[in-house]
Amino acid sequence: PTLRQKYQATYECWTNMKTRCFNPAYGRFDRYGGRGITVCARWLSFENFLADMGPKPDGLTIERRDNDGNYEPHNCYWATRREQALNRKTSHFATVDGVSLCAHDWAKWLGVSRNAFHTRARKVGCEAAVLHYKANGVQRQRGKNA
Repeated sequence: PTLRQKYQATYECWTNMKTRCFNPAYGRFDRYGGRGITVCARWLSFENFLADMGPKPDGLTIERRDNDGNYEPHNCYWATRREQALNRKTSHFATVDGVSLCAHDWAKWLGVSRNAFHTRARKVGCEAAVLHYKANGVQRQRGKNA
C-alpha cells in the first residue's frame, strides 16, 4: 500500500490542516488562513509531515501549542479534544494560591455551576470570580417553593 493508504487518518489530518490554511472557501478559513496561520514549507510534503509528527494516534488530533502560531514541527503535537478546548482563544484561566485552572475546572473545584461561574467571570474576570467564591462560598438561590 501507499503511504496515503497505510496512514489514512494521518493523511486526512494533513489535508484538513492545509485546507484550513489555504482554501478561502473553507467555512472557518477566517480562523486559520484568513488570520495568517499557515503550514510550514516542509509540511507541504505528506512524507515530511509523517516523519515529524508520526502516525496520528486514535482519538487525538493535531494541535498548535501557540494558537497564533503556524503549523510547523516545534508548534504542533497530537492532542485530546479536551487539550484542544483548553487552547482556544476563548478559554479563560486563573492562578489563585499557586493553582492554575481553566474556568470550567475552577467551577467544578469550587462546587458552583459553570453558568454561574462564567457569568461572574465575564463581569469581573476569572481570577476575581475564583476569589469571590473562595471567600463567600456558593450562594444558592432559593426557589419560590423553598
